[in-house]
Amino acid sequence: MTNKEKIYYTINLSFYLYFLILIGERLYSFIFSLINQIEIFNNGFTAYVYITIILSFVGFFIYMILKNKASFLSIFNPKKYLNKVDFIHLSIASGIILLSGMVHSEYTISVVQFISYGILIGGIILKGIIDKDLFKNKTNLILSLIYLICFSMAIPVSYPTSLSNPTFFYIVEALATYSLVGFFTYLLCLFFKNKDNLFKLLPLLVMSVLDALIIGINFSIEINYFVLIFASLSLIMFVIGLIFTTKTSK
Repeated sequence: MTNKEKIYYTINLSFYLYFLILIGERLYSFIFSLINQIEIFNNGFTAYVYITIILSFVGFFIYMILKNKASFLSIFNPKKYLNKVDFIHLSIASGIILLSGMVHSEYTISVVQFISYGILIGGIILKGIIDKDLFKNKTNLILSLIYLICFSMAIPVSYPTSLSNPTFFYIVEALATYSLVGFFTYLLCLFFKNKDNLFKLLPLLVMSVLDALIIGINFSIEINYFVLIFASLSLIMFVIGLIFTTKTSK
């Protein structure tokens, strides 16, 4: 393989390492929940969490079988299949399985999840490096890449709360999980299509409103500093990116 092919192979591999590690952690959590007789349908929140995990797994494996055969085979036979890898389909699959990681189930191992996300982000960064000449503007590419990473970190995990009346809070969490994972997947697909302007207003507005609601409603119980920091960074990067992309488009 040429050096460029080796980079593409590494990017493809990063997706599969992300899949493998996250699925392993999610299976561990799910299986131990069953073994220890956690009542997964005990209330609305736990039912939502475990149904989301199941739907995410089913959707992921169906999509992988239908759309990502070449990317899987290229791991073992890159000479024959590497040039057939479709990173758009891999991006969509990454979003589908990400749903399972954005809900807090019993026996969750957050460190393992972060390792899987870190590997995926590493692959995304490699994409920007190896294909930098395919993007129209290098500055926009860098800003879009930083914004994409910040946005991904601003997706709040659905956690239980001790609020006396948590129904509305859980509804907002669910809306945030599904909508923001969807928007992240959309932006990731744009990035792998070599688009250097990811500064779309709708994803930012939805993220800002839902993150603000989650932080605000649960403020008296706990402040989600992680989401607060990355939502703020996303907003800052959006403003900076919008200014630069507007200038370069003139």
